[in-house]
Amino acid sequence: MLEIAEGGDSTQAVPILEKMCAKGRDVACGNLAQILAIGQTSRRDPVRARELGLASCKHGIAAGCNAAGLVAANDEPRDPAFAALMFTDACNGGSFGACHNLAIAYLSGLGVRRDDAEGERLLRKACDGGQASACTELGRRRASQSTH
Repeated sequence: MLEIAEGGDSTQAVPILEKMCAKGRDVACGNLAQILAIGQTSRRDPVRARELGLASCKHGIAAGCNAAGLVAANDEPRDPAFAALMFTDACNGGSFGACHNLAIAYLSGLGVRRDDAEGERLLRKACDGGQASACTELGRRRASQSTH
């Protein structure tokens, strides 16, 4: 499963994001979409996550693009090519979690042609951006390569 970000419980943020999103704040809608996509609260809602994610992504909100990608990657009907497209938009927009997700797509050939060099470049970008799970994956891959 692809991921949203590093840990944390967003229960307290949801009511605030709901109110801000209802007022048309695209950033709030994108962040709410991510929370709903991954289920950081007890209210996982991939249908709403996709809707909010796509709407906020159209306004350039990287979190929304990442959320739409997460739903496309993890929920039925899966669409890995669309997920990769959304992760690309989100990564280019500054979402290091999306860069990590896109790296996984390249390393496994999900929705894109497998390209280990591009996958590792994206892992490095995500790691340099503070995505700890990408640093862990990058280290694991390098350790594995040095033993072979």
